[in-house]
Amino acid sequence: YEGVLSDHWSFKTSVAYSDPKQIDKPGADFRNCDDKLLINSVLGYKNGKLVKNKYGYKVKKKYYRIDKKGVATLVSTAEGLAGARLDKCGGDLKKAFKWSSTKIKYWGSVGKPKKGQNQVEYYATYGFKNGKGDCYVMAATFCMMAKVKGYKNVKMVKGTVPQANGKNGAHGWCEIKIGKTVYAYDPNFAYTYRNSNVKHHSGYKFTYKMLGKGFVLYKYNLKKVKRISC
Repeated sequence: YEGVLSDHWSFKTSVAYSDPKQIDKPGADFRNCDDKLLINSVLGYKNGKLVKNKYGYKVKKKYYRIDKKGVATLVSTAEGLAGARLDKCGGDLKKAFKWSSTKIKYWGSVGKPKKGQNQVEYYATYGFKNGKGDCYVMAATFCMMAKVKGYKNVKMVKGTVPQANGKNGAHGWCEIKIGKTVYAYDPNFAYTYRNSNVKHHSGYKFTYKMLGKGFVLYKYNLKKVKRISC
């Protein structure tokens, strides 16, 4: 058959489909459906070619993740935007970090998420859509790309770091636990020191034990932080 599924996808499949509204549910997975009603056999085509291996793919106003077989799963806007950007970074996490630390121009009037809204998704969506934002936005965009890349334990951290005036200032960065080790990633630090001649860390993948080891890094105050899951 050939046609359009719920006005979203053109498709070619040898099986029938039913209840097309189900495709609009985030995380929808139809692999356990009756073979004769297998919606997961509906595959997206663009310019006559099967769309595959996309972290984020936009169809009208919605985003999907598409696996190597062309199977599409609806994702949130923040995940879709992160996936689309990660695709442009070639799926490379280090390039994703560079994007968050160089392409997000510092902007302090970001606003705050509504009560109950996922903070990481709010800040990430703002950054991907506007190309500007503060340390929270830079951290959130990277956190979200790490999440869609497949890292399971990703946190955006809200805490403080000492400022030049001697006071502590609010700051945001990212943590990823890989195995038993927690690594920190700070796009805003990288952005701040991008043109500095001072010997400094890149801000990409460091442990807190590395602080003060011959290069500049923020002195993160870890006694009082808030870690937020994506």
